[in-house]
Amino acid sequence: MSVEPARTAGKRQESSAGIVRLEGNHCMAYVPGYKNDIFVSYAHVDNIPLSGISKGWVETFIDNLSTKLAQKLGRTDLFKLWDDRLLAQNAPLTPEILDALKGSATLVLVVSPGYLKSPWCQREKNAFYDLLRSKNRGSNSVFVVHRDRVEHESCPEEIRDLLGFRFWEERGKGKEPRIAGEPVPQPTDSLYWDELSDLAGKLSQSLEQRRGSAPTEPSSAFMPPRDPTEARAKRPQVFLAEVSDDLYKARKKLLGALEQAGAEVFPKAPYPLTAVEYEQALGRDLGGCSLFVQLLSDLPGRELHGSTKTIVTAQLELAKSLNKAILQWRDRELDLNEVEEDSQRQILEGPSVMAISLEELQYEVLQKAFPKPARESHASLPTGDALVFVHSDAIDQALVKEICVVLDREQIGWVVPSETESPERVRHEFEDLLLGCDALMLIYGQSPGGWVRQQLMNCRKLQHKRETPLRALAVFEGPPPANKSELGISLPSLRKLVCHQGFDASRIAEFINEVRSTSPAA
Repeated sequence: MSVEPARTAGKRQESSAGIVRLEGNHCMAYVPGYKNDIFVSYAHVDNIPLSGISKGWVETFIDNLSTKLAQKLGRTDLFKLWDDRLLAQNAPLTPEILDALKGSATLVLVVSPGYLKSPWCQREKNAFYDLLRSKNRGSNSVFVVHRDRVEHESCPEEIRDLLGFRFWEERGKGKEPRIAGEPVPQPTDSLYWDELSDLAGKLSQSLEQRRGSAPTEPSSAFMPPRDPTEARAKRPQVFLAEVSDDLYKARKKLLGALEQAGAEVFPKAPYPLTAVEYEQALGRDLGGCSLFVQLLSDLPGRELHGSTKTIVTAQLELAKSLNKAILQWRDRELDLNEVEEDSQRQILEGPSVMAISLEELQYEVLQKAFPKPARESHASLPTGDALVFVHSDAIDQALVKEICVVLDREQIGWVVPSETESPERVRHEFEDLLLGCDALMLIYGQSPGGWVRQQLMNCRKLQHKRETPLRALAVFEGPPPANKSELGISLPSLRKLVCHQGFDASRIAEFINEVRSTSPAA
């Protein structure tokens, strides 16, 4: 009584008991010792097709999940999946269904308001959740698909902390959420396909682990140590703060990058929204983390029950009180003047908030979580061999010449880009010079502030390609002082050399000292 996803082997049929089957290939379970590999439980109401649609949401979801899982495992006939139609139609928990549940290696629960309002009697619900508790003890074998918005407190305690995949997203204040894949999944519905792919990936990993195969090594430049004992000892712990609903996808993307790199990420599941319980759970997780990362928007997030704090403020306040390293992010397109909540605007204007792209944030977070060990190559490099890349827009060439004269006098090498009008050559030469120099100085005289900012961002994007960090990074702010806009960027290693009233060679002295130092810029 199982669904076998062998697409070419047969067709779907309804059995007399109401269970969907696929006729054709009959395979053994992929995981030895189990009758079924996956047990899918859902509410009948969530699988009723809308008018003009031939298949229900859940049936389409199971079809697509089966295909994705077959692609992950390599064959369509490798696994057995139980499509729980009896349970979906609120029939009693028969011994046959309980036997199928007990005999399944993993469980997938499609949770929705309809699922939580199922009219099972309390005895049947307790029997079902008793099995969930025993199934999930010590292993990731139960997966929750959130088909629609459900308040955390409304979920049974047995499934609150399980690994979840959210197939809905907010549409704006006062509107009902959009359910991904409804009425049918479109090729452009990235939320649906991303969550489906993530679920298939986690399921395949779970099945492979139970089958006894070794876990796949993550592919990443930030790879954890290969020795398991060493990995546990050195695995960084990162707190990736809970976010407002509009940032769910962005947080999940960053979560995936951190986990792939080998970091242990907290929280593992949403916290209860009662203020006391929330702060207790938050303190337990955050206390052992070395890095706090928070994604921000104009929304303050959910408010804690029994408190005036939101999840955003509660998390940030505790991170500050524990003196954690903090990285905060906001979209660079966000207009702070349009943020309605004053308290949220103050957070967004904080000194540790970076207005950069998500890709740039990911690089910054991984750099902080996996700091590269200091290299000794700088200590052995003679001062005379140091090379400074001096870069400016064409309009500031006069300032470049004055700075190069000072560097010559201090017996420090310098290099400037060649004159070319080809954007492709400019880009390639910038990369070559940045990777080959020891320090970078950008000239901000008459050049537009946007040009300088873009060069700093280009520098950040290419840092991971360098064998060692830059010894020094500076922006020389020369004349004229009028109408000089703020760059809108702050980097820990960036030094600003302000000479608005005219060229002053003494202001370059600190930069030169950094170039001569034996350690790279922090």
